[in-house]
Amino acid sequence: MPVDPPRLRAAQPSAAAPTTAAPRKPAVTVAAPAPTAPADGFSAVSAAAPSTDRYAPVPIELAIRESIGLRGAGVELPTADEVASLKAQGKDVVFSNLALDEAHGLPDRADQFATREAVQGVVLSIDSYQTNDLDNAMSFRREADGSMVVGIHAVDLAAWVRPGGALDFAARRRVESRYLDDQGLVLPMLPLSLCEGKLSLFEGQPRLTRSVELRYSPDGQLLDSRIFRSQLVNRFRLDEADASAAARGHKRGATDPELRDALASMAKLAAKANGSTDPHAAMAMDKMLGFFTQQSTKVVGEALQQADLEASFRNQAAPQSKSTYDSQSHGHASLAARAYAPWTGPMRRYADLDVHRALDRMLDGRAPKGRTLELDSRMRDLQLDRANHVVVDPRLDDVSELVAVTRTDGSGGDGH
Repeated sequence: MPVDPPRLRAAQPSAAAPTTAAPRKPAVTVAAPAPTAPADGFSAVSAAAPSTDRYAPVPIELAIRESIGLRGAGVELPTADEVASLKAQGKDVVFSNLALDEAHGLPDRADQFATREAVQGVVLSIDSYQTNDLDNAMSFRREADGSMVVGIHAVDLAAWVRPGGALDFAARRRVESRYLDDQGLVLPMLPLSLCEGKLSLFEGQPRLTRSVELRYSPDGQLLDSRIFRSQLVNRFRLDEADASAAARGHKRGATDPELRDALASMAKLAAKANGSTDPHAAMAMDKMLGFFTQQSTKVVGEALQQADLEASFRNQAAPQSKSTYDSQSHGHASLAARAYAPWTGPMRRYADLDVHRALDRMLDGRAPKGRTLELDSRMRDLQLDRANHVVVDPRLDDVSELVAVTRTDGSGGDGH
């Protein structure tokens, strides 16, 4: 049973997940997907293609709306003349015609829905109700032997955005989505029709994903893990406040008993896995989500390291030093991780998409070669350079100038 329509509330800042106690080394399984029946009633939110001619100009109004998201009353999109002025200065404020045509022309991938394993258990997402680019979710189920399985799932962006295409080029130029809450602006890494539409993990919509499942004993020991391509339907969308209320059994958060049990169980399991000996201890929702996401990121990093594959690893030499990206793993001191590869934000961080492509090579038992290797290497180098040194390319969007031309005359606006 779906939850009652939630109340809109602003996002709350999330605290960092605590460092985990080191468990005994569990087994990691890289699983091939088991064929299952396709999800019933597959549908996707998709706008009509802007043009029947792939090379025809996209209307500037559509290009602006796809490229700039607005958050906050009284903030309007810049006018076509204002955007044209920025473009004349060499600022890539909007996505190219080819990128937008590619976004609107992506296939449904029905063949992959027919063969991928469906995520089992209670599937949910925890994020602000104002967020539309939902690129990760989690799941919970109990096994017959008493163990508990927590799944972390992310949109399989690599199934849609291929290396060398116009979308890929646009995404690696932007590097990441930039959220400017005080100005009510979002500069997305991908067109809004994808990151806030066709690919977003909205409730009730089947989506292609990739998953890391973590199986724990009742006392919080990580027994093993599994990495696989998947499909899922997000059953419950909550923010932190309602998830916390549901975990405590309050009807304000949710009325579904399965959801309440899943949230309460994961909060207690996270506390045990993090070293708590108090049988009644439960981790706060933001820290619980961060804890299990962190564990999945360690699993992904170590699996890629063992497979001797390059990816965008996050490294830290000492607990107080700055962490950096590198194509090789050197460990992450603060997290006590031999390898750490963030992967749960592929629609918002290009480095995560790079990790997804490395996972594809691992799952398929192949290594890149020829042009693919050269192209992947160039993309990774560009991403790592910008992420580490915050190099500002003058050809990229200039945020300060974009804000300067964005009108705030109180008449309202909508970036969708």
